[in-house]
Amino acid sequence: MAKKVAAKTTEVFTDGYISVSAREERNFRVLMQEWFDIFKAPNLESSTAANRQNMLDNHVFKTFGSLDIQDITLERLQKFFNAKIISGTAMDSIGKMKGLINNFFIYAVKKGFVRKNPVPDISIRKRADSDADEGKAKALRQEIR
Repeated sequence: MAKKVAAKTTEVFTDGYISVSAREERNFRVLMQEWFDIFKAPNLESSTAANRQNMLDNHVFKTFGSLDIQDITLERLQKFFNAKIISGTAMDSIGKMKGLINNFFIYAVKKGFVRKNPVPDISIRKRADSDADEGKAKALRQEIR
């Protein structure tokens, strides 16, 4: 992993820190992976970096990997997180995915790849264990009657 990060870092700084935009790369997966390799992974413990990479590969890139960064809209992100909640993905994992995507979009705005970060406008309702408990309580009350 260290060699991969060093190679990416050298590539970026060789072109004056704008190698990605100089190539006019707009693929979400390519841009986010480069951001992760250069800015995020080096600041994480190796096991945490591997966990976050798996999260990207198995969730984020499966859904958005083939898209142009301009096509990652608030609506698409909201549907993605809604589906993760419905499918039972752990809320902690959902929060980590949202954080990764948010940090990437902060970078993407600074680099001029997008004008606005859509992530702060995403609404994630915590899985309502209390709603489920309330439903059970209502059912129980009806049974008692």
